[in-house]
Amino acid sequence: MGFAKAIGGSDNLQVELWALLEGLNLAWDQGFERLLVRSDSKQVVNLVNSPSAGSSVLSLVRAIHCLRQKSWTTIVSWIPHNTNRPTDALAKLVSPSDFSIHVYSDPPMVVDSLLKEDIHSL
Repeated sequence: MGFAKAIGGSDNLQVELWALLEGLNLAWDQGFERLLVRSDSKQVVNLVNSPSAGSSVLSLVRAIHCLRQKSWTTIVSWIPHNTNRPTDALAKLVSPSDFSIHVYSDPPMVVDSLLKEDIHSL
């Protein structure tokens, strides 16, 4: 399952945090009990995994922390940017002015081909 949504004119940190929050909300609403999230933003991973995330000055970090405290297991880990190509492709599928969320139960063709490339490179 995946999703794409335009976030708007925020800085990179805000965009990454919004994407994580949207993804967590989507996974929670779908009833996931265990979730592994991989992000190519070390800053986001460090912020949301910090012991002080619940009292962060950033409201998005606090919202993510609150959602992660529900009755489920979430792991947020870092991966290098060059290994995150399917996610980047998915993010580029929507127009920058389309603020609705597009949920994919199956990967779109361009993302599917990148996923297959990743599998073969393991």
